[in-house]
Amino acid sequence: MRYDYNNSESINDIYIHDSIFKGLFYDYEERKIKFSCNNFYLKKLFNLFFYNVIFFRVQSCMFWGSGCYITDISSEIDSQYLNELTEIQQEMNQREASCDVTALNMGKKYISVELGLNSGDVIIIICESFEIEESNF
Repeated sequence: MRYDYNNSESINDIYIHDSIFKGLFYDYEERKIKFSCNNFYLKKLFNLFFYNVIFFRVQSCMFWGSGCYITDISSEIDSQYLNELTEIQQEMNQREASCDVTALNMGKKYISVELGLNSGDVIIIICESFEIEESNF
C-alpha cells in the first residue's frame, strides 16, 4: 500500500512491532530510502520504500540499552523538522531568487514518518510518500 499526505493517519495502524531493524539504504540521486526489518514472530520480511526524501535522521545513542527492535511507527504532517526545513527554505528564498524552485515550494505535501526502537533511538524520515511490502520467510 502507498502512504502519503492524504492517508497518513493510516500509518499509525501499520503493525511492524517487534520487527528487527536490518538497515537502510539511501539513494541520494533518486532521493529514495529502502528500509528493511524482519519479524520472526510473524515470519515476515518488511521492506519500506520512501520516495522523494527531503530529510532523514538516524539516532544511535542506545538511551535504554542496546536493541534493534521496532516498538512503533507513527506519522506527523506538521513535524518539528518539517517546520524547520520550511523556515530555512523561506530564509533562502529571501536571499536568493534561484532557490524558489525547490521541493518545498512546488506545492508538494510531505509527511514525517518516525520509527521508534526499543533502545530509545528514533529514525525519522520526511518524504512525499512511501510503500510497504511484506513477504513470508
